[in-house]
Amino acid sequence: MQCKLASGAGMSLNEKFITGRLRKRLLRSPVIDGWLCDEEDQLAPERSSLTLDKLPDDAMGIRIPSRQDYAKLTPEAAAWINDGGELEVTVGWPEQLVILRRDGVVVYAEGDPVHFGALPLDAEHSLRRSGYEYLDASTTEVKIELELDCNDEVQTTLLGPAESAKFGPYSVFHERSFDPSDRQSSLRHHGYFVRIRRDANAPIPQPPNLDLLHPLDIESPGKLVELARRYRQLVDDEAMYSEPAEFKEQLKLYEGAGTALEEAVRGVGPSPPTFRRRGETLQVVTASVSRGQRGETLIGRATILLHPTRVMTVSRLQLQSLPGRMRRPHSSA
Repeated sequence: MQCKLASGAGMSLNEKFITGRLRKRLLRSPVIDGWLCDEEDQLAPERSSLTLDKLPDDAMGIRIPSRQDYAKLTPEAAAWINDGGELEVTVGWPEQLVILRRDGVVVYAEGDPVHFGALPLDAEHSLRRSGYEYLDASTTEVKIELELDCNDEVQTTLLGPAESAKFGPYSVFHERSFDPSDRQSSLRHHGYFVRIRRDANAPIPQPPNLDLLHPLDIESPGKLVELARRYRQLVDDEAMYSEPAEFKEQLKLYEGAGTALEEAVRGVGPSPPTFRRRGETLQVVTASVSRGQRGETLIGRATILLHPTRVMTVSRLQLQSLPGRMRRPHSSA
């Protein structure tokens, strides 16, 4: 049976989550101090501190704001919280999602930690759910297809219920999952549950860019674009619309009507740039203008991502080309 692609929009749900740092308090329950968000950006991310309460059977839970129920952490996740030490913690609901990191490296995760897409485990490894396969012709229970990317080498595995696989220093155990995307079912959305454990004897690698800010410490799109510029993820012959000074200088290089160029860039949007927290990863999408290899004037969008592993990536989509050449900028080197 051929694997289907990972769950489609028909079974999507607006995952809410808090992502932040674990704060221990004397004689009081610990808290996650960070950002409270929702996947569909119905509410702007806000600073928040949510308490981790003890639950029966050694589990823990976070009281969901404006509701009486809990987002739960299993006893295994709770043991990491109680163990102490510095942890970065992400907890989501209504789909169970828990990710625990130390110095940006995943030490334990459970539920559906790949809900937001590829999950960076450390600076070298990432994991994503790439598909699923039904167990039989009538059930909504599925095997899950996972892809591990290690330094651009991809390993794929298909895990049934209670099956596991080893990826470098990580082991992935698939407990049980359901996906009604292609079946008649009373279930309203999918439910995936895996556990990711990092080998306790594997050393925690040093982050590749210690002086690069963590996503938790950035509060505006301009700051992320500024970091991308400072760490040479952006080049001299391109400017983001969200960079007023650089964009103004780029307009001066255009051998045409600057007003028309500015209107064209603003028109491709988004304006203002989008600024989102997709789980632990920070994302900015902004319009851009750049010089092509032959001096042509190119307009497009840039997507800048900053991961909790302190790895930054920039992808570009060219959407339009205007008549009129763009002069070569003076090198900033």
